[in-house]
Amino acid sequence: MSKTALLILATSCILLGVSLGFLVATIRDFRARRKERRRDAVIRRGAHKLLFTSEDRAFDNLLTRQVKNEQEPLEGYIQFGVFFRQQGEYGRAIKLHSCLLERSNLSDEARVNILLELASDYAALGQVGKAQKQLTELFKLAPGHKEAENLAANLAKQYQDAAGKER
Repeated sequence: MSKTALLILATSCILLGVSLGFLVATIRDFRARRKERRRDAVIRRGAHKLLFTSEDRAFDNLLTRQVKNEQEPLEGYIQFGVFFRQQGEYGRAIKLHSCLLERSNLSDEARVNILLELASDYAALGQVGKAQKQLTELFKLAPGHKEAENLAANLAKQYQDAAGKER
């Protein structure tokens, strides 16, 4: 073979390798975007049903899906629970945050955040004992957590105020 033929063959092999690499990268990117679109579609459908229908089944469907899929990001679901609490739907907030705690892949930081929100849910509902139980579990993971200490102080004040009214 001549040098020119070898040069053309080597250049063709390099171009083929680059093209295959580009193709593989494109396929991986496409799959990642498709997975993200599916996840977003599930969240949008569930949110739409929750906000615009009175069926609790939609909530349970969304909740079941998110608990099963431990790859889903937590923060959106945590905020969804906060939204329920702010709307006065304490039961839904508690159910959502409780289900998030069932995940096996939670980091300590995520568990602390969820426990804090769950304690806040119970506190808003007036269930001081259950709120304190969540805070006790939280303090085992994060002693001295400022927000949790503030909530615990508010709960203690509520308890004292309630005890003072009974007298």
